[in-house]
Amino acid sequence: SLVKHYCARALQLVNTNPSRDPLQIANAQLNRGNTHLEMGEYSQALASFRTALAMRQKSLPVNHPHLASSHN
Repeated sequence: SLVKHYCARALQLVNTNPSRDPLQIANAQLNRGNTHLEMGEYSQALASFRTALAMRQKSLPVNHPHLASSHN
């Protein structure tokens, strides 16, 4: 679908950015996961959510609200 294409492209752009901010990559992964979730592609959504959570866990303090929202 077009939405999946744009999510994949956004993730590609973030990954190739020289600054490679891990939180931007995590947000792109969350968007990708939400897209898969809305399309009923649950295993792909879970994989994206787990990747985003792992990236956030490495970059944020344990009590950060963005980290907590990743568990929803």
